[in-house]
Amino acid sequence: EGGTIVDLGCGTGTSARRLAVRFPQASKVIGVDLSPYFIAVGKKIVGTGYLPPAEEQAAERVDLRWGDLTATDLPDGSASLVSIALVLHEMPTSAIAEAFKEAYRLLKPGGSLAVMEMDPEAPGYEKLRTNPLLLSLIRSTEPFLDEYFALASSAEIEQLATGAGFAAVRRMACTGRHFSMVAIKSGSLDSRFMYNGEYGQPDTHMVG
Repeated sequence: EGGTIVDLGCGTGTSARRLAVRFPQASKVIGVDLSPYFIAVGKKIVGTGYLPPAEEQAAERVDLRWGDLTATDLPDGSASLVSIALVLHEMPTSAIAEAFKEAYRLLKPGGSLAVMEMDPEAPGYEKLRTNPLLLSLIRSTEPFLDEYFALASSAEIEQLATGAGFAAVRRMACTGRHFSMVAIKSGSLDSRFMYNGEYGQPDTHMVG
């Protein structure tokens, strides 16, 4: 209850708003994107009638910010969940490693990093890679696609997460074209404390 979610590479805020809908108990969702144009559009469409009612209502808990997802300037240990959805394939391996390190820094002990990405081993993408014309068209807008496919076709992407400090990393297929990966930061949240730092339960140790 009352935690913060950070959505890295939020674009126009669609994923951030949907996270806010999915987790109504979160006090806020902070979306960060390197494009000031995406951020401007994401803020502008709220209240225009364009958004589904659930997203429109949840938007009041969404804070879209322009920034570098590898260096957000958000406080250490400030998030319970960090999400990165369909962003990694647009980045070189070195930047992915930095994104994982930033996610680890942002998370509270016991917090989770959730990644959703293209699965190069899914039949649809395997077929795409054998079609030179189609693959060349996609490469024209995705300059790091080959590098990403090589990374995601091995266990190297999980190794980048463990290298960032995550203790438990699990990856699984999720849509037939994409995979999900969840990485947990070591430690656990003490449920006796509330998110504002106040002690949430009475101390009965000295009661006699």
